[in-house]
Amino acid sequence: MSNFYEIEKKLNFADFLISRNGGSDNYASAAFKHVLSAATMLIQELTDLDDTNVKSPQIVNKTMKRFEEPKAAEFSKFYINLLKLASRPELPAVEVEESIRKAKDFLKWVEDQRVAWSYCELINSRNRLSQ
Repeated sequence: MSNFYEIEKKLNFADFLISRNGGSDNYASAAFKHVLSAATMLIQELTDLDDTNVKSPQIVNKTMKRFEEPKAAEFSKFYINLLKLASRPELPAVEVEESIRKAKDFLKWVEDQRVAWSYCELINSRNRLSQ
């Protein structure tokens, strides 16, 4: 769970850099690097993919499908798009702002799911003990 703090920190710093833009794209590339790093950490936290596999669109897509959740499928597409954007020399601040928003939204969803999963595990373990 400590990785969630680091992910949130990266997204907040990206947000800070974009807010300093004043409508220009001066800090957009630096902010994007933080978004990509946070999104990568989020995928790894959720899937346990290693550094090599997390850069493979096919593996990420296949791994995220196992969750059978629309939110996970959306983030998978978003993350694969981030990997493609990383090769561009310059990025518009508007795209980076949208990326920050989507990554924060998914982070919140993952945190909520982790709480729900933990609660289900607790209930299941109590049921096993009472049998």
